[in-house]
Amino acid sequence: MKGVKKGVKKGVKKFVPLFWLTTITLTLLKSQALTASALQYPELNVVPRATTIISRTAKTETQAPFSRFLWVQISSATSLTAALMTTNASTTAPNLKDEATAGMAISSGTLLLTLGLDFMYTPYRSSIKNISSIKTRGQRGELERQRYAEEVIREAAMLSKKVAWLSFLGNGGTAAAMLQSEDKDVKVAAAIAALVSLMPFIMDNKYQSNYSNYLRYRKRIYGPLSQIQMTPLVDMQGTTKLSPTYTLTFLL
Repeated sequence: MKGVKKGVKKGVKKFVPLFWLTTITLTLLKSQALTASALQYPELNVVPRATTIISRTAKTETQAPFSRFLWVQISSATSLTAALMTTNASTTAPNLKDEATAGMAISSGTLLLTLGLDFMYTPYRSSIKNISSIKTRGQRGELERQRYAEEVIREAAMLSKKVAWLSFLGNGGTAAAMLQSEDKDVKVAAAIAALVSLMPFIMDNKYQSNYSNYLRYRKRIYGPLSQIQMTPLVDMQGTTKLSPTYTLTFLL
C-alpha cells in the first residue's frame, strides 16, 4: 500500500506543473445585455441594425446612382469596344464578324440593363416607406421591421450577384471570341475586356458589401470573449501558486 501511495504522489507531482501551465477555464456568464431570450432575435442585437444600414445607404441611390453597377458597365463598354474593332478590322473573317455582331448586342444589352437599374431600381429608398408603415408596437413590431429590412438587403445583394454573373458570361464570352482575331489591336482590346469582365466578382458593389458585412455583424453576437490571465490555483499538497489560464467567456 505504501508503494502505491508513493507512486500516486509522484504521478500527481508530475501532472500538477502541466496543469498549471495549460489550464483552460470555460466560463458561462449570464449577461444582462444578451440574455437567452434576446439571443433568439439576433436582428434586435446586431449593430448596426438592418434598418440603419438601409436608411444610411438610401441616399447614395439617388446622389450617386451610377456607382452601384459601375464595374459591370465598364466591362460592357470594353467588350463592346472589342466587338466594334473586330467588325471594322479588314483581316476579320466573316464568321468572326457574325460573332462580333452578336457580342455587340450582348454588351449593349448588359450596359442598357444596368443603366436602367441605375435610374429605376432603388430598393433601399423604396423600402423606407414600407418599413415606416409597419405600425405594430413593442418587440414584435421592431422585429417585423428588422426582418423586412433584412430581406431588402439580401434581395438587393442577390440581384447584384445575378447581374455580375450575367455580365461575366456575356461580356467575358464576347471578349473570348474576339481573341480569335488576327488583328493585334483587336487582340489587345479583347484581352483587356476579358480581364475587366472579372472585376464585378472582385469588386463588390454597395448592396453586396452591405449584406456580407451585416452577416458578419450577426455572427459576432454569438462569439465568445477570450483572455489570458494569471489565476491562483491550489495543488494537491495545498500550495497556492499562480498559473496562466486561458478563459473563454460565452455570453448566454
